[in-house]
Amino acid sequence: MRKLAWFSAGFGAACLWACYFGLGAVPGLIAAVLLGLMLAAWLTTRLRPDEHPLLLRRPREKGPLSRWTLYQVSRRGLALCLGGVLAFGWASAYFMLFRAPAEQWIGDEVAISGEVSSYPRPTSIGGYSVTVRLDGGFFAPDALVYGSADWGGLKPGDHIDGTARVKLSTQAYGGDTTYYTAKGVYLLAYCDDEPEITFAERVPFRHWPALCARKLRDGIDTAFDGVAAPIAAAVTLGDKTGLDDTLYSAFNRAGLMHAAVVSGFHISFLVEIVLVLCGKHRRVALAMIPLLVFYALMAGGTPSALRAVIMQSALLFAPVAQREEDGPSALGLALLALLIQNPFAAASVGLQLSFASVAGILLISEPLRQWLYRPLKPLRPPKEQKLKLMLWNGARTVLTGVSTSLGAMLFTVPLIALYFGQILLLSPVSNVLALWALSFLMMCALILGALAVFLPGPAAFLGAIAGLLGHYARWVALWLGRFPFASLSTDSRYCLIWLGTVYLALLTAFVSREKPRRPLLWVCGLVVLLCASVGFGRLEVETADLTVTALDVGQGSSTALLSGGQAALVDCGGDGSRSAGDVAADYFASMGRARLDLLVLTHFDSDHFNGVEQLFYRMRVDKVAIPGSDTDPEDAARVIELAEAEGAEVVLVDDTVELPLGKSALTLLPPLGGGTSNESGQFILCSHGDFDVLITGDADAFVEKMLVKYCPIPDVELLVVGHHGSKNSSCEEFLQATTPELAVISAGANNSYGHPADETLERLEALGAEIRRTDQEGTVTVRVQGDRVGVY
Repeated sequence: MRKLAWFSAGFGAACLWACYFGLGAVPGLIAAVLLGLMLAAWLTTRLRPDEHPLLLRRPREKGPLSRWTLYQVSRRGLALCLGGVLAFGWASAYFMLFRAPAEQWIGDEVAISGEVSSYPRPTSIGGYSVTVRLDGGFFAPDALVYGSADWGGLKPGDHIDGTARVKLSTQAYGGDTTYYTAKGVYLLAYCDDEPEITFAERVPFRHWPALCARKLRDGIDTAFDGVAAPIAAAVTLGDKTGLDDTLYSAFNRAGLMHAAVVSGFHISFLVEIVLVLCGKHRRVALAMIPLLVFYALMAGGTPSALRAVIMQSALLFAPVAQREEDGPSALGLALLALLIQNPFAAASVGLQLSFASVAGILLISEPLRQWLYRPLKPLRPPKEQKLKLMLWNGARTVLTGVSTSLGAMLFTVPLIALYFGQILLLSPVSNVLALWALSFLMMCALILGALAVFLPGPAAFLGAIAGLLGHYARWVALWLGRFPFASLSTDSRYCLIWLGTVYLALLTAFVSREKPRRPLLWVCGLVVLLCASVGFGRLEVETADLTVTALDVGQGSSTALLSGGQAALVDCGGDGSRSAGDVAADYFASMGRARLDLLVLTHFDSDHFNGVEQLFYRMRVDKVAIPGSDTDPEDAARVIELAEAEGAEVVLVDDTVELPLGKSALTLLPPLGGGTSNESGQFILCSHGDFDVLITGDADAFVEKMLVKYCPIPDVELLVVGHHGSKNSSCEEFLQATTPELAVISAGANNSYGHPADETLERLEALGAEIRRTDQEGTVTVRVQGDRVGVY
């Protein structure tokens, strides 16, 4: 690897440190880095190869502590430490120049004035949000401004002048976040009153990429049908807003989501097409670099798109400049360019995944391809046997795709497990089956989308044919996404142990002097270990008398009950980064379950049932129990329709219903209140011997008092606290009647409602209940085995 790659690695690591630990925690680390810098410089001076000719003549005869090895380590350490020191200095300067001035805008009634720099995006509450470059010169910050439903007609170049509630973007959702600062947005503004808007006559030149993207998206919608158009827009512009929740989840689980983010896959394909058209003349291809930059800006200027353009530009320019093509150096140059533009972009998950995937491809894809190719090489047929030779070449192409996918997964799998709690397994399969179709669909969408702006009729005719590629890709994604073990949940410690075993095996193979043989045997061994990890997870649950798991679904509720080989789920909703249906299905899949015996919905608030459709897509559900009240007839009808379509039995709970659950018993208590959805929900009591679990949904204090007055509720050992710990639930009278020993609160981290409330926590603590919270701990599991109760 070149020195630039190591320098950029140090620069990126320091920026990442500054993002997550702040600049205030840097001085001690700077001192350590400076010490390493001086030591590396000393070693470099003392161990110059030209002072040791023998080292140059026989560089391969080196040991772990040889002078040659120390020289190489010191050179890389010098570049690494130098990059880190400069990154800390630049991050501090950037903070003072761009981030610190944003604080002067904070307030409840602040006058804001600036130019709109993005097209409006709809919000979940019916309004729109736009990015605004505030007036005040070069160092004025960008703000994400929220407005009313009348803002749908705004465009880049329009000017907003009004008052708003303004806060730092680092304090979104009630807690610290790096989501907005990674995008260069430092303020969030909320316009309660309509501002004065001055509409621009035309979109300024600097915003033409956004304008062209909007025109191209409209052309794609014209050229393709309603099924293919959202997929074409996703692979061409990275615009995933048209993908419904089921298809979005399927793309994610199948490992195809990288194709819906403009990245190296797209840019490399375009560069290859350009090289073919210009007869491999790189000087001609260099003239296309400005167009590639414009295309990346059309795709939103995402880190993955800009990284790909910078890398491809460097690789195209290297032969022209009579320099060696070097992937790691080009990757380092791209990282350096993005972090100089905004050092806080290091916290962007998209940037981390993009660079991690390319780093893995550069590091192991080629050695892995050769390793996988070894058993195939002796089977190459002679040229005379054309059919067999064609099949052999096809197999080699498949192995190349598999090795590239596995290389991309090397560093991205741990990141996805860390950020999203998923272990994706099917990327190599999905890439072989669908990536070629998505590549050609992207080219067709670029051409036909532009053609539709001028000739919509011919574009629609051709789009009907090209759209078949989108239909095929959709079928592959939905087919693979429905596979129960396409992704596993990191909530299972056995799955994490398996993942650690995989990386231990990779590390062993990497450091081993003799490379492992029989690749098929290694693959089969890892598959057997995966099946064993799933089996151990299921065995652990099967041998327990009762397992209760409060799943981490963000601000919502989803509680799994397992006993004696049967499984039930109480509620399935939340606002997490993934659908609550996916979270639940992944949890059950991690223990080898693809069927759910019972789904119970306490009521029809969105945060308790918005994942039901995805759950039905992912799992077979035998029975659904919903409250018999008529408070939410449309939502109830929708659930009944979904259940009947999947062949599930529907139970309307308008009286007490008792159902078996393996070694335990479920009692469904009907709604006791009326009016709001919270007051008309049902209650669930799960009992195993003397251990009782009570789930009250979003019941408030009034309904809780009715519950203990009219229903025979025993002392409960576990209470799933009502309404996410709201101050209006878990009243004193209810807690005194149920006396829970353990209280589990399902709430989203840093949620805007302030759940759980301090008053509720104080009441539970006064009662002596042990409190566990999903917003702090993630998924919480309570396992009952005889007289033993474990909390994980």
